[in-house]
Formats: sequence, structure tokens, C-alpha cells
Amino acid sequence: MARRAIGMLRRLALAGASLATLWVGMTLVWALVRPGVVEQVGTMSLVGVVGLLLAPVLTLAAVRLDARVARREFAAERSAIEHDREARVVAHVAARGRLAPQRRRARALVRVGSSTAG
Repeated sequence: MARRAIGMLRRLALAGASLATLWVGMTLVWALVRPGVVEQVGTMSLVGVVGLLLAPVLTLAAVRLDARVARREFAAERSAIEHDREARVVAHVAARGRLAPQRRRARALVRVGSSTAG
């Protein structure tokens, strides 16, 4: 439950940051890209505006890539756990198979002993 809450909070924070960045970028485009103003604005300022507009897209791509990597890691971990569990079951079944004749003999002796006692 806590893991889901953290994931939701993280997504909400990323969405908020993306929207804020996009809003700031659009505001700067509105303020700077005008016929009389754009000539006075430096190249790095315009590159910064483009960066502000591209940041949400890059963030979304990074989040999706992170989710893909996390799914792969989870699948690999789950596969390793299942493989370990199967190995333990096989070892347990093999051990029971070797002990089965001894258990049958012990049960037979218990039955014989209980029928003669009565």
C-alpha cells in the first residue's frame, strides 16, 4: 500500500513539475517572441526557452523508460524467486521419496503395536 502511495505521489509531483515548466516556457515565449523583443534576446535565452518547452516531454520519456526498466528488474527478481522455490520443492519431494519406505514401515509398526495392545 505504501509503495503505491509513493508511486502516486511521485507521478503527481512529476506531473506538477512538468506542467509548471511548460507554463513558464509558454509565458516566456509569449513575452520574448515578439517582433521588437526577439532581436534583443540572446541565443542562450532562446535555447533556455526551448529547453523549458522540451523538459516535460523528456521527463515523460524518462519516466516511461524507468518504468520499463523497473518491470524488467521485477520480472527477473520474481523469476529468480520462483526458480529458487521450485528447486526447494524438488529437493523436498526427492527427500520425501527417499524417506517414504521408512515412513511406511514406521506406520505399519505403529498399527501392529496398537492392535496387539488392545
